[in-house]
Amino acid sequence: MLGHRLVERTGPELAVQEVLYGFVMALTFIIAARAGIFTYDTPWNLVMMILAMNFVWGAIDMIIFYRIDVSTQRRYTRILKEDRRADGYREKIDGELDNTIFDVLTEDDRQKGVDVVIDGTIESERDIWSDRKRMFQSSAACFIITVATAIPVIAALLLIDDQTAALDAAAVLASVSLFFVGCNIDREASKGIRLAEGLSIMALALMLSLFAAYFGG
Repeated sequence: MLGHRLVERTGPELAVQEVLYGFVMALTFIIAARAGIFTYDTPWNLVMMILAMNFVWGAIDMIIFYRIDVSTQRRYTRILKEDRRADGYREKIDGELDNTIFDVLTEDDRQKGVDVVIDGTIESERDIWSDRKRMFQSSAACFIITVATAIPVIAALLLIDDQTAALDAAAVLASVSLFFVGCNIDREASKGIRLAEGLSIMALALMLSLFAAYFGG
């Protein structure tokens, strides 16, 4: 399934972030149109605005994420080429383990990870470029996810003749989609927690969209 493959590329947390971005941008236009903050001549005008905004922000994320990943890879390589016996080197490596899975390990096990890094060998140039290919695929998946969130909204806008009903349907579809995305953030959690996550993600998206629509976001 395409959606599953995309999430595998980005990781579930980043995928949820991109879904939230995409639907918030679409909902901002829908709410603004529904409230009469701006008008449009045909449904296609609104569709193109939504698609263009999702495309732009998806492309921004794709470029930024890829550049950050490459920059981080280069920094790691430079650090590992330093004198590993120098004062403070161990502390520097320990700091690089922050905000990773090592945060939930005991201090003893974390220090074993530091030892592994200090004693490790830098991968080959070929492997480095292979990693960059993977980074690009992850960034491209972010772009696709952001743009794809416009699909249910566009479908409602183009398939329903009455534009007031179409805007309402698009808002409902986006909200329901966000609810189910939230429910699947942590599939190992209890049913109650998953429902709460779904409702919170949906509510957050609606509040951000209302704010953006009324205050020019």
